Amino acid sequence: MTGEGLVSRLLPGKQSGLALAMKAFGLFGVPMLGWIRPEVVELDDERCRLRIRFRRRTRNHVGSMYFGVLCAGADLASGLLAVRHAAKVNERIGLIFKDVHGDFRQKVMGHCFFECRDGAAIAEGVRQADWTGERVNVPTRILVWAEGGSPDQPAAVFQLTLSLKDQSTSKAPR
Repeated sequence: MTGEGLVSRLLPGKQSGLALAMKAFGLFGVPMLGWIRPEVVELDDERCRLRIRFRRRTRNHVGSMYFGVLCAGADLASGLLAVRHAAKVNERIGLIFKDVHGDFRQKVMGHCFFECRDGAAIAEGVRQADWTGERVNVPTRILVWAEGGSPDQPAAVFQLTLSLKDQSTSKAPR
């Protein structure tokens, strides 16, 4: 599946193919995601919520969710929102993460959820990157909590800075 196939499934009304698109993206785009198999629970313009199951592939040697899996979930929760908004404005907007900070408050000993609620800020960053052609940095916050827990008492909080830029070779004047 091409990147365009994934992007088209992130738009409103395309939720039915999202699970298949995520599997394909995990296989061909970011193999780590194929290995941990995140599930998109909710994705709209304002927020993205994912679930990652606690299993042999996702736990560490002390029986809690592996650090790398937690980081991958935070990356995806924020990144899917950016891809969704870029698909509406300009699919040539590329994204990378400029920095990451994780505050780990307790061990995650079961399935867990990741939620980013910064859709409005990400949408504005995508519009700015499209309009100016310059790199735009957008700080995002991702909450992580164990199944049965609450986002009000997260097990971890990530701060990631999305860096967005139009990847077109030239910008036409507006």
